[in-house]
Amino acid sequence: MAIEYVCRWCGFILYSGDRLKSTEDVAKYWGGRCPRCLSPISKVPQRIEVAAIEKPIKAASP
Repeated sequence: MAIEYVCRWCGFILYSGDRLKSTEDVAKYWGGRCPRCLSPISKVPQRIEVAAIEKPIKAASP
């Protein structure tokens, strides 16, 4: 399961990985500001998206 935290102002990927991290941990890592646009990183998520990723189905061997 891939997890991403993205700056809502400029789209910079603040965190991408398989482990769930709190928004507070992500904000603390970057000093509370997006490194690209310097906007403050909110500790409360502004938008949450959940998307299923389809895996290719392997054909059964006869």
